[in-house]
Amino acid sequence: MMNTLVRPRGVVNRSDPGDRLMFNKADYFILVAALASFLYSVALWFGMMGAPNKEGGLFVAVWVPSILSLGCFAKIATRVRSDG
Repeated sequence: MMNTLVRPRGVVNRSDPGDRLMFNKADYFILVAALASFLYSVALWFGMMGAPNKEGGLFVAVWVPSILSLGCFAKIATRVRSDG
């Protein structure tokens, strides 16, 4: 009988290179895109690039959770694909 150690889900082994502890380049890209969308929506709302456009600011502000959700979905999908 093999003696294998089964780690509970969610427990991170820092010496295991398979555990992902840091952000990768794609994560930074998603965060930068969400931040840029937020800043652009603020600029539209307050009229920093011309006349205030509150409807445009709200429309662009909705992009932020959409971008972050897409990033979470992509991260989970790649993790599931690499695990199984």
